[in-house]
Amino acid sequence: MENPNFKGIALLDKEKFATYLWFGPFYFFSVGVLYLWGYWPNFKINIFEYVALTDVVKVAIIPVGSFFVFIFLGLCLGEATTIDVLPEGGGKGTRLGLLLNKIKWILIIIYAAVLFVFIFYPIPNKWLVLPMLLLWPFYFPLKKAGFLKEIRNDSIRSLLIAATVLLPFYSYAVGKINASGILQNTDYQYTVLLKDGKKERFKFLGYANQYVFFISMNNQELVISEIKKVSPLYLHAFKPTKQGNNAEKPNPRLKKGGQSPVALTTS
Repeated sequence: MENPNFKGIALLDKEKFATYLWFGPFYFFSVGVLYLWGYWPNFKINIFEYVALTDVVKVAIIPVGSFFVFIFLGLCLGEATTIDVLPEGGGKGTRLGLLLNKIKWILIIIYAAVLFVFIFYPIPNKWLVLPMLLLWPFYFPLKKAGFLKEIRNDSIRSLLIAATVLLPFYSYAVGKINASGILQNTDYQYTVLLKDGKKERFKFLGYANQYVFFISMNNQELVISEIKKVSPLYLHAFKPTKQGNNAEKPNPRLKKGGQSPVALTTS
């Protein structure tokens, strides 16, 4: 029986609803783990020694969510502006359908070669492109298997399947992108710490549970401290300007206490 208020969505039976309900927490927990895995190993830190399992999603939700919202909007725009080249059912009998079927193995080989290059070679902006390349081997099987088939509108269903597949890949990619900005000194936050009586700038990596993490400007020295031992902590945002000059300014959202430099203590 259909709900007249939701003509585009079939009612879920209890078994199907329970499946989605079970899948949801595991899915979002995996997304959080992938972000941490993509980010922290770049600094030789096993973050899972410090973070509680209940904090995994919380730590990843802001950096991943703020980035993925633009990807999702792009998917929506792409779906809204897509022109159906082939008729419903795939158009296997049309000229274009016959041509694509004839050269499908060539296309698969080209796709596999491009994917191999992006995975194993340091291609510029690879982490922005690679998740889109990894989408298709999962998207088509899921759609063919009837995933989210309760959604009658094919465009909305396609959009949600694509977003579901892309989010884990982009979660790992965002971790890589954020870590790269810190290691290459192009996009980071920093604070001034007292080391051996001298003020030194250290880049802020993040915090987990009761610990806060910093790394030196040359990426050679790692500092792990309890948060209470480095309070007050005042963080500055750094980004190079388009003209190549250094743009350094305090980030008021990250202010913790006063502006005084704090003593360097490790645990």
